[in-house]
Amino acid sequence: MSEEKGLVRLSSHAVLASIKEVQAFYRDGAKQIEASHPVYLDPPIAIANITGDPWYREALPYGRFQYRDEMYCYDEQTDSIVYWPLKYSRREVFEMVDLNIRIPDARLAAALPLAWRVGFVTGWLSGLSIAQPDDAQAGMILLATLVAPLLLASSAASQ
Repeated sequence: MSEEKGLVRLSSHAVLASIKEVQAFYRDGAKQIEASHPVYLDPPIAIANITGDPWYREALPYGRFQYRDEMYCYDEQTDSIVYWPLKYSRREVFEMVDLNIRIPDARLAAALPLAWRVGFVTGWLSGLSIAQPDDAQAGMILLATLVAPLLLASSAASQ
């Protein structure tokens, strides 16, 4: 490792290894979710046609796993992972939906298909719906509000 202006730079091999570790963690988590045969919320009718996209279906368990993972934290005193359920405010739910659909980084937004982002959010909201059903439904309404104009614009462009 080299230091430049007080910053530590990791080697590209270390960064790549770290990324692969995170990818494997989420891939394994999504497989666990799939094995449990979860029930997912149905998207509002305005965006229901996106459910036929394979990217949407692939992302559902990743979103559900993300929600489940957020319910656990590391306890330093016991050196273990403990269940610590969070209660999300309506604002936090809306921020999660917005940030995952309207990704601020243009390169990242271009790399993640809209159908994958919608599936991820739907999976996350499906997990939320168990503890906070009203907030999950409000999140689905915001999801449809953000996504429907994009679907209309893409279908108009293809005609």
